[in-house]
Amino acid sequence: MTDLNFDLNIYNYTNIELKNFLFIENNYNKDILKKKINILKKNIFSLHLSNGEKNEFDAFLNKMEIRLLKYLEKIEIKNIQEDLNNKIKQLKEEMDGNNENGNNGGNNGANNGGNNDKKMKKI
Repeated sequence: MTDLNFDLNIYNYTNIELKNFLFIENNYNKDILKKKINILKKNIFSLHLSNGEKNEFDAFLNKMEIRLLKYLEKIEIKNIQEDLNNKIKQLKEEMDGNNENGNNGGNNGANNGGNNDKKMKKI
């Protein structure tokens, strides 16, 4: 704990609170996150703090970055899963439509083929 009365335990904060520290929106990306972390580090390191306090803040900010990057990855994976599920659903619908059309055409072709075989036998 520093003399600034700032809790440096990363687990005492929600992801929303961490994003608020950095003034980032929900639609942030890796580049925005890294830029905001670097700005905050520069601001903190410009203060008159002991090396120990600076190291504590640096560790906190590194943990913050890792946690928010993991959170961002989870969101990206969730979006990819939703896209894939939508594509699978669409493909199933297309296959069902093709099967309905293909079954009727397939039976007719088989029946015609059977008739052709009988004609050939008569010849």
